[in-house]
Amino acid sequence: MLAAAALVLASCGDDGDTDEASAVTTGPPADSAAGSEASIAAYCQGHLDANAAATAAEFDLDPTVDVDGVFAEWVEASPAAIRSDVETATSAFAAGDVESPEFGQAYDAVVTFTRENCGFGELAVTATEYSFAGIPETIEAGPAVVAFENDGNEIHHIIMIQVNDGVTESPEELLEELFELPEDEVPTKVSLLGETFALPGEDGAELFDLQPGRHFAVCVIPTGTTPDSPPPGEGTDPPGPPHFVHGMIQEFTVEA
Repeated sequence: MLAAAALVLASCGDDGDTDEASAVTTGPPADSAAGSEASIAAYCQGHLDANAAATAAEFDLDPTVDVDGVFAEWVEASPAAIRSDVETATSAFAAGDVESPEFGQAYDAVVTFTRENCGFGELAVTATEYSFAGIPETIEAGPAVVAFENDGNEIHHIIMIQVNDGVTESPEELLEELFELPEDEVPTKVSLLGETFALPGEDGAELFDLQPGRHFAVCVIPTGTTPDSPPPGEGTDPPGPPHFVHGMIQEFTVEA
């Protein structure tokens, strides 16, 4: 959600990936100590709404979205056990401070709370150079938390993209188009669902609302990027090609 990165997509197919929708498991039921069933349901919907609003804001996809209003409603709907972290995460995003430790710690706590209390599906994905493992050919529709583990030596992320109905281009063809299209025309081809990333040997997680249709996952981080790499524009060497040119892009279908 709140940590949506620039549109640099790379997804890698893996011949060993399962092709069964059952790869998405169901999370645990809500913990009664976290809040009432009604309050948990409102919080969970608020997380989905906030993710959608944050992605729209990050990529300038819909100027009519009231991000501050959506965030405020999510904070108000959040049980006491997690409200402070929701406030910290949404405030940091609104301030453009998503790289701060405060944001990272708060949003990690938020995603953990969602995994433990919302009963959403879960999908475990592992990244290496240069492929994804764990993405099945078919996934059951509905909200799902993607647990993302980086077993590689470079930084990786996973961006989830839904292809619009009637769009027939392959993911690779779409990527070429998306890098050339004005931002306001991107929604004519795809819906950007969000992303999560992980440093080498670490993991991350994000909530995605997976609706029926064609999707693909991609990593667009430049080849050779490690935690020791200089910030973009500050190095002496030009960045390498994005990971997806090595095959880190994978299509899948979401079915009702």
